[in-house]
Amino acid sequence: MASGGPAGRTTTREHFIAEASVFFGEATRINFWSLTAIPVLHLEIVAVCAYDWTERGQHAGHAFELAGTATDVLVRREDGWVHQAHHVTLQHPPSAS
Repeated sequence: MASGGPAGRTTTREHFIAEASVFFGEATRINFWSLTAIPVLHLEIVAVCAYDWTERGQHAGHAFELAGTATDVLVRREDGWVHQAHHVTLQHPPSAS
């Protein structure tokens, strides 16, 4: 699995799942979460949504603030839309809001 951006890295699926398990196993609280600018590009059986997001909260007793641009890809199946892919590009540092 590879991730680009300012702090891009490559890792294995197993390592990614282990890191996520530790992260979400610790006390996390989201105090603020916002989405803006949500254009949707609809291409018959595929839809692409791009949006800016911001969140603030505490993780393991430490305050955090994250912001960036995200893209989601959805694919139309017989039973409805299925989320196919998600990409986030972090903004460093987040803008003051």
